[in-house]
Amino acid sequence: MKRILALCAATLLAASSSAHAGLIGDTVDATWTFGSGYRQSQSITVTDAVELPTGFGLGHSLDVGDDYIEIRLPDTSGISAGVDWLFSSLDFGGIKSVSVSTDFSNWNLADLSFTSDSVHIRFSQSQSWNLGAGVLRVNLSAVPEPTSAMLVLAGLGLVAAAVRRRA
Repeated sequence: MKRILALCAATLLAASSSAHAGLIGDTVDATWTFGSGYRQSQSITVTDAVELPTGFGLGHSLDVGDDYIEIRLPDTSGISAGVDWLFSSLDFGGIKSVSVSTDFSNWNLADLSFTSDSVHIRFSQSQSWNLGAGVLRVNLSAVPEPTSAMLVLAGLGLVAAAVRRRA
């Protein structure tokens, strides 16, 4: 009986951790568009370091982690058009939700959309863009793997069997 309960506890503990494929080691396609005239696309391999320290867009740095995308912008004074980012080929096991945070106060989020393997972010200008330097961070949340649900069900079944046997 103690073995069954220990097995149940171990199964539930394993199932409760967030399981997802993550992005480390994958190749991600990144496209940056400024206004209607400047566009840059690049395929990058995701590592645990900053992938493009100063080479993404107009001096922007790009860091893609296991479950986030972070863009650091240099002084953005004088920008007078919208900015558009598209990240695709995100082999993440399916994106469930996306959240965006930034320390720029004058940005208007015009579009935030995602599919199971891409994220599109568009900002429009708010009066003038004398924003200085700042950070834009996109947090990704994965769809749980089917094995996680199976482990939870198996653990609950073992707990139910142990309780029934005891009664």
